Amino acid sequence: MNTRLLSASALVAALAFGNSAFAASSTSGQIIIKGTVGDLCEIGVVDYGTNLDLVTGETNRAVGKVTETCNDPDGYSVSFTSDRGGKMIGPRDAESAYRINYDSIGNHSLAADALLPRPDPQWNAAYELTVNVDGQDQLPAGSYSDTVTVTIAAS
Repeated sequence: MNTRLLSASALVAALAFGNSAFAASSTSGQIIIKGTVGDLCEIGVVDYGTNLDLVTGETNRAVGKVTETCNDPDGYSVSFTSDRGGKMIGPRDAESAYRINYDSIGNHSLAADALLPRPDPQWNAAYELTVNVDGQDQLPAGSYSDTVTVTIAAS
């Protein structure tokens, strides 16, 4: 019996050492899952074609709609500039001043540009541009106009 016990112990030891000699070694590697998002900063402008009453005047009259999209993580800004210094020019160079309203910009003369900082990215944020005009009953007859340029820029 001692011989059997000894051979059984030897067999167990041989199997234990044998298994470790044939055990697979383990290695690992990594795959990085990644992607990118391109810069997008654009503005959509819709001109309503509004004809203002310059004799009586207007308050908060909608003249257009602006849609802002900018994905810059640091935000962006929207600016408004006037070709004629915030005045509509008509016949005989007659002038009719106006002021704009847009989101937090209120009653601003475009004699100086308007700048609206946006600290965060936004997608399809739409706002109306409205105008205030003081009435003038002594303007020459005819058409009056100015062009406002709306610009969006990443921070």
